[in-house]
Amino acid sequence: MYEKTRAEIAGLPESFHREAIKKLLAEAKKEIPKGKIFCNTRDIPAAKAVIAENPEFAGFAVSGPAEIDGGILIEGEAGALQIDYSYRTFLAKVWESGLKDASDILFG
Repeated sequence: MYEKTRAEIAGLPESFHREAIKKLLAEAKKEIPKGKIFCNTRDIPAAKAVIAENPEFAGFAVSGPAEIDGGILIEGEAGALQIDYSYRTFLAKVWESGLKDASDILFG
């Protein structure tokens, strides 16, 4: 089920990934105001477009591709701070909490 979910998310249209990048970057900007963005190869054009179309993201630049299903990785200017907003990280959190809930229901 986990792998199927990952595949379905990866198969969503470009507009979904583009909007996700915009929202994730807005959230990351609260902690890292300037830096590098890493995303998968498919999403590089979308990330570049988000930066170009939104002046509030002018302090960011798209760097090389990352081995992630989707989402973004952000690295601060000096490389001291990194944030992982990849889809896999979010899915892992949901998966773990869901397993705990199921375990509590089944095994009390």
